[in-house]
Amino acid sequence: MVQLQGQGRGCAVPVSPAWHRHTGLRVPLDYSHELVCLTAKEKIIVPIRAISARAILDFPDQLDFSVCPVKCSSQKTLLVRNAGNREARFQLSTQSPFSVVPATGTLGAGDTMQVTVGFHALTNGDHFGSLCCNTGEEIFHTKLHGEAVGLNVVLTTSSVEVKTFITLSSQTTVFIENRSNITAHFQWKAFPTEEEDNEEKRRQCRLLRLPKEVWQENLMEEKEIEKVKGSCEDRTALLNSMVQEEMAKVQEDPMLFSNDFFFIEPMVKLINQGAIDAPFSYIPSTTDMGFCFKFAPEEGIIAPGGTQTVQISFNAPMLGWFEEEFQFSVAGSPTPVILTIKLSLHAELSPH
Repeated sequence: MVQLQGQGRGCAVPVSPAWHRHTGLRVPLDYSHELVCLTAKEKIIVPIRAISARAILDFPDQLDFSVCPVKCSSQKTLLVRNAGNREARFQLSTQSPFSVVPATGTLGAGDTMQVTVGFHALTNGDHFGSLCCNTGEEIFHTKLHGEAVGLNVVLTTSSVEVKTFITLSSQTTVFIENRSNITAHFQWKAFPTEEEDNEEKRRQCRLLRLPKEVWQENLMEEKEIEKVKGSCEDRTALLNSMVQEEMAKVQEDPMLFSNDFFFIEPMVKLINQGAIDAPFSYIPSTTDMGFCFKFAPEEGIIAPGGTQTVQISFNAPMLGWFEEEFQFSVAGSPTPVILTIKLSLHAELSPH
């Protein structure tokens, strides 16, 4: 009952709560109405507001990743709270170069959870996006911004000239110097940009597509065999499967540098920052994969302020990701110098 009081007079009016009915469910909605009470002398209007239970997720209006290295992943974690009085079921989505985890979730009233937003730009410059949250009742957005900059990683030279004689080999050394405070992951690629990588993959896939005449000839052969034997294996489907398999290999090819005449072997530089000679020696690894690595030279003496280039060769028995730790003993140093090598090996496709 709603009791109206005013100027000594009262009027009691029964009021029932409002519910939205849909497929047998009682779902409360926001309710707004005006209660009008008429007497012999006056008209009384009473506004009525009823707000149903709802979920309220407190996402920020904007998320800024500031400056991040290009082609490196950066993450920010949001602590999201359901400030409403009803459980929230939501879906999260965004666009490249941003990502979000989890994509869906449920959050009880008053509860909190972590949402991780990632930023991984492949090109320099400012990048903008939007984090969209859909609760089924409303959709709201968080503005995203990140700036990607190139790491200060340089080569000691931009060109290499190698002179040798026929049937003989020669080598020269090029150093990669990381002048930043972030670990730089690098690959020797056949092309300078990802766009050129993809263009070469498309070119190779076009070459793999068989001419129309080949398909027609194959179909005619199937019909001839079927006439003689009464049945024939679906050679067209088999041929198509082989082509699709080769195309898949092309798409998975990392397009690393490969050449019949030139090859690249990794090297490291040992630097003596002390004031006396530093005799060093390689401590042989005892791991299964450690035996696949060779170092040259394995021992030597580095003068004060001097350097020693060590060439690394690797003979892999299998494909995959490798991470090995190697140690060099240095006379006068209580702890060895540790070198960690991480690399990923892929199958090399024959040129088409």
